[in-house]
Formats: sequence, structure tokens, C-alpha cells
Amino acid sequence: RTHLNDVQQQHQRLTQKRDSLRTQLNHEQERLTANNGNELVEVHATKDDDDDSNNHPHEQKHATENDADKETSEMITIFENESQSSLSSPVSSLPDAPSPSMQSLYGAHKALNEEIASTAALIDKLHRELNACEKRIETEHVQLGKLLLHKVTADKEVQRMRDMIQLQQETLRSIEQSVHEYSGKQQQCLQQKANAMTKLESYRHTLGAVKQEMSKYRDDIQAIREASNSLSQKKFDLANKLKRIIDKENEVEEELKILHRNRMSLRSRKAQLVKQALSLQEQSQDANVKYATQTAAVMRCDCDPQLLSKKQKQKQHKLNKEQPQQQKQQSAVSGQFTVSKEFVQFACDTDSRFDLKHEMIDVSHSSLTNYSSTTQHPMLLLYLVQGVAYHGGHRYLATAQCNHEAIDNCYKLQIQSVADKNMLLLMHNLLLAKQDLMDKVHSLRAQQNTELLDKVHKKHSSIFSIHDIEIEDEFYCHCTSGYQLRQIISLCPSRTHISKWKLFYSTAVHGISMNTLYANCETVAESLLVIKDTSNHIFGAFIDVEWIPATDYRGTMDCFVFQLVDNDGDDDNAERKEEDNANNENKTKAIVYRASGQKAYFIRNDMESITIGAGECPAIYIDADLNIGRSTSCTTFNSPCLVPNTPFQITTLEIWGCFL
Repeated sequence: RTHLNDVQQQHQRLTQKRDSLRTQLNHEQERLTANNGNELVEVHATKDDDDDSNNHPHEQKHATENDADKETSEMITIFENESQSSLSSPVSSLPDAPSPSMQSLYGAHKALNEEIASTAALIDKLHRELNACEKRIETEHVQLGKLLLHKVTADKEVQRMRDMIQLQQETLRSIEQSVHEYSGKQQQCLQQKANAMTKLESYRHTLGAVKQEMSKYRDDIQAIREASNSLSQKKFDLANKLKRIIDKENEVEEELKILHRNRMSLRSRKAQLVKQALSLQEQSQDANVKYATQTAAVMRCDCDPQLLSKKQKQKQHKLNKEQPQQQKQQSAVSGQFTVSKEFVQFACDTDSRFDLKHEMIDVSHSSLTNYSSTTQHPMLLLYLVQGVAYHGGHRYLATAQCNHEAIDNCYKLQIQSVADKNMLLLMHNLLLAKQDLMDKVHSLRAQQNTELLDKVHKKHSSIFSIHDIEIEDEFYCHCTSGYQLRQIISLCPSRTHISKWKLFYSTAVHGISMNTLYANCETVAESLLVIKDTSNHIFGAFIDVEWIPATDYRGTMDCFVFQLVDNDGDDDNAERKEEDNANNENKTKAIVYRASGQKAYFIRNDMESITIGAGECPAIYIDADLNIGRSTSCTTFNSPCLVPNTPFQITTLEIWGCFL
């Protein structure tokens, strides 16, 4: 900035010097003009030229010197011409010797010429100085521009420095404020530390008291341990006693199972004997007495009205209007009633829920009412043996008195047409003949039961035979044979051995549909899942929960998975081996992998898949199409892969369930 001021001052001095030189030049020209009035025109012209050159120094700076020389030469030429013209005038007109005035004029002219030359030289010098001064001024202007640019840059830098200083000051103030806050927090921390030290001291005193209490508790624990040891001994004795009781209960349960199986066999035998007795009685009597199967169209009047459909209720309401006295307290459905030597059966025409079927030995007696009436149709009352449950939508009166129970709780079958009156009589006669036979053999029943029980007690130690397992629809087996299925069922919990087994779903019978599977098996509490793949590998699982879609894992420790493998032939039971060889059924054997107890992931089934075993590594996984599955080593059952090739393709899938 100081250098800039110096340059400006120097520029002002040069400008003043230029102005003074111009003033001096003008003064000299005026003086020259005053001395030589004859040359005023040329001087004025020269002055005007000088003024033009002064007004345009940059445009005429190179022509100034030439113009000055030209003007000077022109002035000299003018004076010389005048002197020559004066000298060349006729001599006759001039005196012989110059006059004093002419001499003085010539001297003045000469002095004037010298002064003009000196003035021209001075003017030339002044012009040169003026040009040099203007060049210096231009140079100083360039430097001044550079200095101004530098000044602008310096001002910007100064402003930036000011902003930085202001920012640093704000940062400094923020740091000071943070230091102040830190000091406050430090004071708080010191206060908290002092409080913590106080609490620590109190905790030390409390710890000492706790240690004293712990020493007392150790003594008490030692005493408790001694008492626990004595209790453990007593507990061990009680556990042994409980184990013996459980073993005894298991023995009793096995005996009950054997008794139940024997009861079922006795029941079957009884039914056969009744059939044979009816045949013998038929042969021993006249040829007109025949106990053939009889079927008639009847109205069943003992149905529960809550189970009737809307259409059936409308029909019943219409019937009540036509015969109010006869049907006032009855709910009837139409169907076909059949009586044979083996069973009695009613098949409803509209709703299968009202169907019923009982073996002949379940029927106690029958009664025929209104047979001779001309206004009412005959009705057959069918009573069951005590302990046999009525089914098929029967309306059971739980509040009936003892003297009316035999009348109210029975099947009531009324013929629809009077033409079937004799048919109903034949059915009644067949039931009466059966009742007479049962009365005849009643005296022998106790003795036979006693003998049979003696035989059962003798067989308590015998091996359970898989042939005692009852299977309905055995001819529907597509995955296994009947013997193989019984072999798998025999590995299920013993409670299922006394039940009948039935096919609830099969892809070969009911089609491939997850909806059909759940619809058919939703009430099956215990079932066997049997799968056969394209490589003829047979495997599956026992499930003890109902088949309903669920997102959570279900099941108990009774669940297991199995596979059928080739039998090696190592069987210690020679009797069973001979029987298997006779039936050619010893080619395969079932290997069971029961629950390990490590994970409770037994079964999870929904509309997308069926998973048996842990989710990541299931023992069996089946997709929603019941087509593709896979098997892996599963920790839930400690089972290996149940098929050599996985994933596998299913050819047949069956679900067998047990029912009483």
C-alpha cells in the first residue's frame, strides 16, 4: 500500500512537470510571435500544431520532431527570401553603402533567426522530454493497474483472514464453553464418586454381615444335606417300590389287552355260533321256515331332531300335520332296514349320519306294535344288549326313569307301506328266533367264559401275535401287504393293538389332493403314514395327533419313523419263522427309529407341506402336491436317511388310522 502511494505521488509530479513544460513552450512561442510580427501566421500555425500535438500526444508523438524541423526550415527560408529580395532589388534604387537602419535591421533579423533556431531546439527538446514523460506515465499506469489488482487480491485475502479469525474466535468461545461444561460435569462426577465411595463403604459393612449370615447358612446347608441324604435313601426305596408298582400295572395292562382281544375273538365266535344255530334251526324245522335276509322301506322315528336338515324338518312338519297323534313326539327319516343272520342295518336315503349297523349278537330283543291296527302302521322296536351304545343319530333320553328306559331307548322303525307289513313280521320272527337261541345257550355261557378265561390266564406268558390285529379294507393296501402292515402296527404303542385299523386316505383310491387328505383324516387321532417311492422303498411314520393344518410342531414321544428293509433271516423264534416261511412274508422287516428326546419337533403340517422331524433336517418332508419329498438324517429320532436316493418321487401315499 505504501508503494502504491509513492507511485501515485510520482505520477502527480510527472503530470505537473508536463503541464509546466507545455506552459513554457507556449510562452516561448508567444514571445517569438511578438518579436516577429511578419511571421505571426506561421507561428500561430505552429502553435496550433503544438496544441494539437499536446491534445493528442499519443497519436503524434513520432511526428513532432519532423514538424518542428519543417517549421523552422520554413521560417528560415521566409527570412532569407525577404533578405534576398531586398538585396536583389536594383542597385540603382539602393544607395551604394548600406544604411545604418538596414544594418540594424539585418542584425535584428539575424539575431531573430538565431533566437528562432534556439527556440526550435528548445521546443524539440521539450517535445522529447514530453514524450519520455508520457511513456513513463504509461508505464506507471500499467504498474498502477497491477498494484490495483494486487490491492483487490490483498483485500480479498484480508477479508478471508478476517472471516477465519472470526471463525476461530467462535471456535474458541465454543471451546471455552465446552471447558466450562466439562468443569461442571467434572464436579458432578467428583460428587458422584464421593457418593459411590460412601455407598461402597456401606456395602462393605453389609458384605461383612452377609458373610456372617453365609457362615450360618453353610451350617444349615450342611444339616440339610445330611437330612437330604437320608431322604434320598428313602426316595430311592420309594422309587424302587414305585417301579415295581409300574411293572405290575404294565402286566395288568397287558393282561387287559389280552382279555380285550379274547373278548373280541369270543364276540366273533359268538356271532358265528348264532349264525350256525339259526341255520341248524332252519334245517330242523319245516321247509317253510326260512331265515333269509329281509329288507323293507321304513321310517326311523328315534332320530335326534337337532341333526335333521332343513328339508327333513319340513317333511317332518308336514307329516305331523297329517298324523298329529302318531308323530307328535317323533322325528323320522326314511331308509332301508335290513335283517340277516349276521347283522341288522339301516341305510338312510338322505343323510349318512343316520346310518346304523349292529351285529346280531348286539340285539337283545324286539317288539312289534300296532300290527293289528287299521289306522296306524306297524312299528318294530329294536333293543340292544346292555352296554352296547346306540348310534346313527339316536335320541337318547338321559333323564328317563328306570321303568320307562326300556321303552324310550330303542330303535323305532315304522314301515312306510302297508304292503311291507308281513315283511316286518318276518324280521320280528327272525329276531325272536335269535332270542330263543340265546336263552338256550345262556346257561352254557358262564361255563364257556370260565373255561376261556382259564385258557387266557395260561397264555399270559405267550408272545403277542400280529395276526390278532384287525384291519378293515385290507385289500386296499397298495404300499405294503397285510402282513407287513400288521408288522408295522405291532411296533406302535400297545394301546393301538386292541383297536381296529382302517384306510382313511390313499392317493391310489382318493386321488392326489391335500384338501382331501385333511378332510378324510381330520378326526384320526393316531395314524400310520406309509409311503412308497418310484424305487419301491417303503417307509413312513406313526403320528399321534389329528391331521389338521397347523404352523406349529405337535406330537408326543410316541411318534416314530420306520423303514422296511430286506430281512437277513436271523430270527430266534423258530415257530414264527416257520409260520412266516409258510406264508412267504419273511422277506422284509420293519426298523423303527423312536424319539430321541433331544428335540420336540415331531410333526408340522399345513397346506404347503408335511414335515416330520426337525425343520432343517427332517426325517420326512413332502411337498403340497404329494409328489416330491426328501429325507435326511434327523436328530429328533436319531434316524438316518430313510431312502438311498433323495429327493424321492412318491408313487403311493396312505394313511391308516385306528378306531374302537
